[in-house]
Amino acid sequence: MRKLTQKKVAKDDPKQTKISKFFTSPTNSKKLTASVSSVRCSASSSSQLTCEVDLTEDDSIKFPLTPPKSQNIFLSGESGKAVCNKSPAKKKSDKENSVEYIEEIVKERVPILSPEVIPPTPPQSLLPTSRAGNKGVKRKFEFSTSKTCDGKASSGSVVHVKKISKKVCNGKVESTTANISSSTDRDSFFTEKARPKEKLDPEDCGNEKKDIDGCRKKNVVDDESLDQDDKIETECNISNSDIGNFLFDDWELDGKENIKDDLNLEKAVRCIIIKINYLESAHRTEIHLKELKSSSETTCTLEGSWSGLVLREKDTISIEAKRDSQCGWLVNDLYGFVVLEPDTLISSTALVGSLFCMRRAILASMFRGLDPQSEIMVIGSLVHEILQEVLDRKVRSEDEITKIANDIISTKNFIFSMYSSKITMEHVKKQLDLFVPRIKKFISTYIPPIGAKTKDDWQGEISAIEDIEENIWATNLGLKGKIDVTVKVKVENTTKILPLELKTGRASMSAEHRGQVILYALMMTEIGQPVSSGLLLYLREGVMKEVNAGVMEKRDLILLRNELLRYTFDGKAVSKDENGLFPSPSLPKPINHRTACNKCPYVTICSSALKESGLDKLPSEHPMNAIAFEATSHLKSEHIRFVFHWVALLQLEEADSSRTNYCVKDIWTLTPEQREENKNCIAYLKLVEPVLKESGRYNHLFRRDKELGDLIALNDYLVVSTEKRVSIASGFVRNISSCEFTISLERDLSSHKDSYFFVDHYQSSMQLEFNLTNLGHLLEMTPQSDFLRKMIISLELPTYNKLSSEVLAISQDLLGKLNKCQKHAVLQALATQHYLLIKGMPGTGKTETLVSLVELLVRLGQSVLVTSHTHSAVDNILRRLPSNIDILRLGSISKVHPDVKQYSEQNLVYSSPEELESKLNRKRVVGVTCLGSAHVLLRMRTFDVVLVDEATQVLLPTALRPLFAATRFILVGDPRQLPPLVRSQRASDQGLNQSLFSYLDRPSVTPVLSVQYRMNQCITELANGLTYEGKLECANDNVKNATIQLKNQVNFPTWMTVPLSDCLEQSVVVLDSGYVSTATFSNEREATAILNLVTTMKDAGIDECQIGVIAPYQDQVSLIRSRMAELAVEVSTVDTFQGRDKNIIIYSCTRSSHAKESGLLSNHNRLTVAITRAKQKLIFIGDVQTLKGYSIFQKLFSLIDSSNIVVLPDEMPS
Repeated sequence: MRKLTQKKVAKDDPKQTKISKFFTSPTNSKKLTASVSSVRCSASSSSQLTCEVDLTEDDSIKFPLTPPKSQNIFLSGESGKAVCNKSPAKKKSDKENSVEYIEEIVKERVPILSPEVIPPTPPQSLLPTSRAGNKGVKRKFEFSTSKTCDGKASSGSVVHVKKISKKVCNGKVESTTANISSSTDRDSFFTEKARPKEKLDPEDCGNEKKDIDGCRKKNVVDDESLDQDDKIETECNISNSDIGNFLFDDWELDGKENIKDDLNLEKAVRCIIIKINYLESAHRTEIHLKELKSSSETTCTLEGSWSGLVLREKDTISIEAKRDSQCGWLVNDLYGFVVLEPDTLISSTALVGSLFCMRRAILASMFRGLDPQSEIMVIGSLVHEILQEVLDRKVRSEDEITKIANDIISTKNFIFSMYSSKITMEHVKKQLDLFVPRIKKFISTYIPPIGAKTKDDWQGEISAIEDIEENIWATNLGLKGKIDVTVKVKVENTTKILPLELKTGRASMSAEHRGQVILYALMMTEIGQPVSSGLLLYLREGVMKEVNAGVMEKRDLILLRNELLRYTFDGKAVSKDENGLFPSPSLPKPINHRTACNKCPYVTICSSALKESGLDKLPSEHPMNAIAFEATSHLKSEHIRFVFHWVALLQLEEADSSRTNYCVKDIWTLTPEQREENKNCIAYLKLVEPVLKESGRYNHLFRRDKELGDLIALNDYLVVSTEKRVSIASGFVRNISSCEFTISLERDLSSHKDSYFFVDHYQSSMQLEFNLTNLGHLLEMTPQSDFLRKMIISLELPTYNKLSSEVLAISQDLLGKLNKCQKHAVLQALATQHYLLIKGMPGTGKTETLVSLVELLVRLGQSVLVTSHTHSAVDNILRRLPSNIDILRLGSISKVHPDVKQYSEQNLVYSSPEELESKLNRKRVVGVTCLGSAHVLLRMRTFDVVLVDEATQVLLPTALRPLFAATRFILVGDPRQLPPLVRSQRASDQGLNQSLFSYLDRPSVTPVLSVQYRMNQCITELANGLTYEGKLECANDNVKNATIQLKNQVNFPTWMTVPLSDCLEQSVVVLDSGYVSTATFSNEREATAILNLVTTMKDAGIDECQIGVIAPYQDQVSLIRSRMAELAVEVSTVDTFQGRDKNIIIYSCTRSSHAKESGLLSNHNRLTVAITRAKQKLIFIGDVQTLKGYSIFQKLFSLIDSSNIVVLPDEMPS
């Protein structure tokens, strides 16, 4: 019999032999084999615990002798220091890569695992606070260095027990106060004094012997008498049959629940976590799961690397596990996976980028636009496109490859890319001289008929091209990616499908490059194409290698993906600082790499976040101390806090809207029928061939028997899926008819022609990235960013120049057309040196004022950028400008007004980047929407004046982008009308709905347009009383006295008398529809009344086009449209009518239920917009009793004469 002696140590035992992990995860550790017959422990008066172990005939301890190839093996060196020996790289067979093979080896060598198998507890910072209260046994076995090479242990083996908090009696586990405290340092033991508090007697165990025959505590030591050398001795007798349970089973079994177990985890299942039990003593995590679809439940144990996952109850996970005879469903280092929040799809590029610097990967995903298109990116994209076209056309000769290359670089799209990255055609052609021969060599080496190969060449051949730019959404893995080429290969008489990743740089075989190939293999397997490896092609050096996707590599990439997700803002916990601002985003620690950090495009935003949180915690020698100081030397603390406050607001909006509104996950979590019912999908479509290629895009015609209705509109961005695959392509709608539509896609889907297709509306994160990038630019060290920081963040007041007599002479004819308010605004806009706000109340001629201003600026030789929230607002200004002004309209030509299409950038003709630049810079007036202002022209050129119309409807971060191209800027809008659209109530309450206009609005910088030309006197008085405090005034008597005129004599019911009256005093009417029982956001009774009224108006000779019907809810809009399909009456929501007007406006309030001071009806600004759309007649229809429950309608009704409130009859013809 041998004795294992446990000693209390304050630091790592230098005698410990350290065996490495299987891969790179810090949670893998040593494995050993031992067959034990019994263990008996005794305690002496000292603090040494002695355990006697009877070993069976197999008296050896075996460590895994063959860890995975090419991985680091850490062995103990001198003075206990770890020495890294790297095993030679050796190609692994498919069998050696398989889970079954690894499990077979493990079972063969490790029939009983020691506690050394259990990985160390994760760092405390990664553990949820809920773990802190868990009690258990933390065990670590260490073996003296007197082992022989064959693994046999000497009698001096040592057992270290970290904490004991349970006792076992009568075969049961009970709590005990006898405790040996553990250090928070996972590698040190007994750093605190042991504090036994209770005397343990054998009688406590009863007469029945199961796991422990007896327990006896020989000495009770007072806390004060213990010092570092004090020792405790305990004796335990353990039966051979239960030795496994003693060593490995967790001792926290009290309160075990009866959990339903009817969920199969052999294949990936999406579940919600019901309960979590962290078994720290066994380094396991037990989770209770419920499937989201079926509500089936089970329990699964996470071991090894997976036990350190930070989990929360109600988290959604995707899990795959195997059935274990002892603990049920099990995920360990050799089988299964856990993917946190799989509905958040992380791109493969972002994931492998985090291998080098996770902080940069996260910042790149947030502030993507801070890294502009570079020469390397352009050349890389070009080579990708050439190779893909060569493979697609099956071209082999160098002349044919050269022709394809020349055709591509001559396209307008590529010339525009050259202009964007400031490279010349000559430079591109020099690069092609290098890559074209390489492409030819690749073809001749790997695509039959192939020539001779060298020993360094990959020894397989490519027999077919399966796909190009294959898009994959692996929704169970929470990953997405696009494979350069999917190929069928033949290697040693074996045919298989592999992903091929093309790189144009040097052949580094870096972790990022290999990781990307492994991810593609993982994702292809997930979608039903089992793949165990992939090809990595370095075209510049003609090197291609096959990268094996082993179990451990896949595991670590999924763990890395889960770690990356930890820094995704979920909006569940938000808090402000003492100044009422949100803090900087949570980010990983910066890497220690001076060169990489200095050259990083995100160094300013990274340093700003670090300066706010974490810089003081870095070691003094860390290079980021100096880098962060230099990168933020131009910034004040208020600048940084302003930016990160708005970053948090945008992230809060995104997180909340994803939970409460339609989001991307609906595509794979809801059925096609459910999605179509929600009006987000068109289901069961068939592809009509042929697919036509046009300008590098593929036009697909989809058709079905059922009419499309209002499910789709021109320019909608859609994701295309099949019955088996999610998101195989995406693109914009180009044409629509009753049962078919054309969509332009980036790839040809003819190979899926026999499938049913499903197209879904897609709300990408591009707008969020755009807004975050704008905020990031605000921190840059540039003159333009400095100007905006002063004006916007520091709120410096603008200064004004005195206008010369020459300016006044030039502007005389234009100013003569304007009223006094308009003249004052134009002259102040000419005089400002920094910025100006123009507040344009409804109907005050705001557009006419802006057209005059733009024309005057052009006369003065200045350039103007016209931008707005909508395309229609931009075009409304451009189409009124004189034809002699040189205009350029940026953006998709399909969204431009027909009168402005002649100015579209797509009509420009050019053959080089230099010619394109010359034509773009020559334009005096450029028009683009705020969201379209990421156009490269605005990065290349500065305008004398940037004009932002509808500025009160634009989010503050969105309005920033065009201002980076401004010498001076002018914001125009009405803060009393529609604010920026914010879906999250929390984000709105915190201030996200505050526009830049409202933020800067002060009397000294804001002239007001108050003379209106739209509403008659009665409607004007209503608007003044409700919103504008008497400031609105009619321009003249014609406007003041205008009323509707009935040209024909018609018969109509009594209730229509007031609505059809031409009396000025009856210009505002309320039709009381009474209570209608409805649980939806539509109202049949109101729709019927509106139909009857509009029909009568038409019969009386009123132009249908001058009648507008507004409803606050889309369901009511759809209902009314369907009832009035034969009439040319515009029916829409308030948002669509903003900036427009009609002679007659009918407002359908819709709701007939208990009022609540929230929602669309209670919104003051929306009601103001509805009222101020009407010129001559304004008619409200709704349940007056319900509407009086809203304070804003109470005020409205108090301003309307009671004689103008008409109760509708109970019966009306439908």
